[in-house]
Amino acid sequence: MSKQETIPETVQMQDNDTQASTMTHQDTAHDPSPGDTYEDARTGELYEIIYIDDQVALLRSQYAAKRGHYHRMEPRNQFDKQLSHDRLSFKPEADVELRTQAVDWSTVDNIGEKTAESLHQAGYKQPTDIQHASDEELLNISGIGSASLTNLREHTQ
Repeated sequence: MSKQETIPETVQMQDNDTQASTMTHQDTAHDPSPGDTYEDARTGELYEIIYIDDQVALLRSQYAAKRGHYHRMEPRNQFDKQLSHDRLSFKPEADVELRTQAVDWSTVDNIGEKTAESLHQAGYKQPTDIQHASDEELLNISGIGSASLTNLREHTQ
């Protein structure tokens, strides 16, 4: 049982008959898992959980993605503390797509559909994937030669 689930916090809820019913925070607790979306109460920013375990939470930010710094890692106890103090709230209905679309590598000179598919299958779906890969790793992908490697590097700068 997580720290969040053990904090009894009373919340007054109005039902359809306008009678007050009481439930505890423990009853409404949500166990965070990858793919869940949370909203920061202070900024309104949305975060998607990428990875979470008992030690860390890795989050992807809605707004920071536009600036190129879109991941945030924090200790799990810090994440749970933000949940228990209502600084982050679970937003299952959030209709903002935080996942980034895979790049269509076939738009890069000297890269055709088959090579683009090979790049995706090898896990190279975003510009940062190419930026962090060594030349040797990329040259080992079927269809990638020195010209297409140069074009990929230029395309992802």
